[in-house]
Amino acid sequence: MYSSPPNCAGMPDWVTVKGVLMSTNEARYAPPQAEVGAIEAAPRSFEPASRGRRFVTFIIDYAFIYLFMFMVGVISALVDQTAWLEEMGPLQEKLLGVTLFFTYDVLTETLLGRSLAKWITGVQVLTVRGGRPSRLQLLKRSAVRLVPFEFLSSFRGGTRMWHDNASDTVSARVVAR
Repeated sequence: MYSSPPNCAGMPDWVTVKGVLMSTNEARYAPPQAEVGAIEAAPRSFEPASRGRRFVTFIIDYAFIYLFMFMVGVISALVDQTAWLEEMGPLQEKLLGVTLFFTYDVLTETLLGRSLAKWITGVQVLTVRGGRPSRLQLLKRSAVRLVPFEFLSSFRGGTRMWHDNASDTVSARVVAR
C-alpha cells in the first residue's frame, strides 16, 4: 500500500525548473541543473612570422606536396590506371602539378586550419584583424600562390607577400604568454 510522505498530504510539491513550474514527480525527470561559467582560453598573442620561418615553411610544404603527388602516382599504379600519366604532354603535366598543389593547399588550410608545414613551424594564417580566415580568403590565398614568381614578393620588404595582401590575411607565429 502506498502512503504519501509527510508534508505532502496527498498533494505534490511544486518546484520551478528553468522557469517552468513542475510537480516534484515531474521534476525528478528533468535534466540536472548546474551553473556553467565561460571557459577562458589560455592567453595567446601573435607576431608576424619572420621571413626565415616562412621560407622553412615553404620548403617543408613543397616536400609534402611532392609526397602528395607521389601518392597520387602510387595510387594510380595500384589501380592500374597509369596510361593517362604516360600519355601526358608537358603542359598537361604542369596543369596536373598546379591542380595537385592547389588541392593540397586548399584541403589542408580549410580542413586542418593550416598546412602541415605550418603545424610543424608554429605558423598560423589569420585575418588582418586576428581572426580565422574564411574559405573564400583561403581560396584567394591559394589562387594567388599559383602566380609564377609570386615568391619574389618576399624580397620587397615586410613580412606580407602577395597572397597575404590579396586575401587580407597574415602568416603569424603563435606566442604563448
